[in-house]
Amino acid sequence: MILLRSFIIFMLFLITTQPYQLSAAERLEVEVGSTILNIREIRSTSSPVIGVLNQGDRLTVTTTDMRDWLDLDDGRGFISINYVNVLSRTPVLLAPPEEESIAKTQLSLPAKALVTGLTENNTDLPLPACSPQNTDYQLQIKSSSKTCRKNLSTLGYESCQLVLNLSLTSACINSEQLKITCSATALAINSQNNQNLYELTNTRLINNSVTDTSILLDWLPISESTAIQKISLSDGQCRISK
Repeated sequence: MILLRSFIIFMLFLITTQPYQLSAAERLEVEVGSTILNIREIRSTSSPVIGVLNQGDRLTVTTTDMRDWLDLDDGRGFISINYVNVLSRTPVLLAPPEEESIAKTQLSLPAKALVTGLTENNTDLPLPACSPQNTDYQLQIKSSSKTCRKNLSTLGYESCQLVLNLSLTSACINSEQLKITCSATALAINSQNNQNLYELTNTRLINNSVTDTSILLDWLPISESTAIQKISLSDGQCRISK
């Protein structure tokens, strides 16, 4: 009886210490809670440290099939979930039939002439027909990553980066060079609760043979007498012009 009880306890210990296998992935926005958080090359505490994050840094990550490890969306490596605070969760893994259906029917919104805030009304509208008369149209953003760095001296946010990964199609592309313009907004709030809305833009000329590209949007605050305590980046949008 004692041997049987010991065996059962041992098996329960093995089960509880094994990495939990997630059935679906989630995209998380997280904030680093520890003073320093190591970025690992692979999902192991014995893996080489290839970078560090500071307390208060905010970034987007994706869960892996090991519960304790997160994959940085910017491709730098992996971090432990035990030292971050999860701010938001979004499912990213769909069943193949559903994923294919969404890819075929996904619609984009026309660009807004004026930014009035960070909240968007996601009402589906049909895209204009592809024709030689179209001078520009909205691009599909394949994936994105957000990273905001905090200054350990002032404890305020000092910079943010939004990387937009784009997938280009040749359906409406006839010119040799294409102009891609991406935009987003950043809402910064300082310790006195003063708000500043920044418009971020970046334009790039590329050859029409390019099928995939990335565009970086940078946020750097204006000179502030008080530290930026909160920062919110919108998802961003990109348009292509002939």
